[in-house]
Amino acid sequence: MAKRTHTGEYNRRVDIYQQTASTAPSTDGQVPETPEIITRRWAKRRAMRGQEKFGDKQIEADVTYLVWMRYDNWTKTITPKMWLKFNDGVRLNILRAFDPDDRHREILMECRNRVGDD
Repeated sequence: MAKRTHTGEYNRRVDIYQQTASTAPSTDGQVPETPEIITRRWAKRRAMRGQEKFGDKQIEADVTYLVWMRYDNWTKTITPKMWLKFNDGVRLNILRAFDPDDRHREILMECRNRVGDD
């Protein structure tokens, strides 16, 4: 059973984004995508070392953070197509999101630094 995170440990404000197709095509006929904030939540973020293991699976060197959030109707729909932006400016791509103990209390995400414009 996974250790439960206490409310006070969710001490970082984070916006969850995804790309959304524009309703109007651009002048060259393509439909541009723009980043859209899906929801804002409190989270816990922990930096990982490249050699640290997560269960039986070796974490790859580019996975640098674990992020926890409370499980709710929004967070249960998080996918790797989304990304996170913390109030301190840190932006992370979501590699995988899951309920670590299947008790619908928390969502745990494996993330890495996000590079690029958004």
